Amino acid sequence: SKPIIVCPPERFHWLVPIDLAGTIRADILINQNLPVLSRRARVELFSKQAVRINGRPIAKGFKVSPGD
Repeated sequence: SKPIIVCPPERFHWLVPIDLAGTIRADILINQNLPVLSRRARVELFSKQAVRINGRPIAKGFKVSPGD
C-alpha cells in the first residue's frame, strides 16, 4: 500500500505503512512518491538535510520503520 500524504505547499509528510517498514530506503520511498523530482533534486534534498524522519535528518540509505 502507498503511504498517506499530507501536503502543505512547502512540505510532504508520509506515514510509513507496516508492510514497507524496514524493507525500503528513504530515497526510494521519495522517488516512488515524488517521481517528478529529478535524481539531482533528490540528492540535493538529502545533502541539505531536508529529508527528516521524526524530526531528524537522515541519509538516503536509511531504512524506514513502522510509523516513521
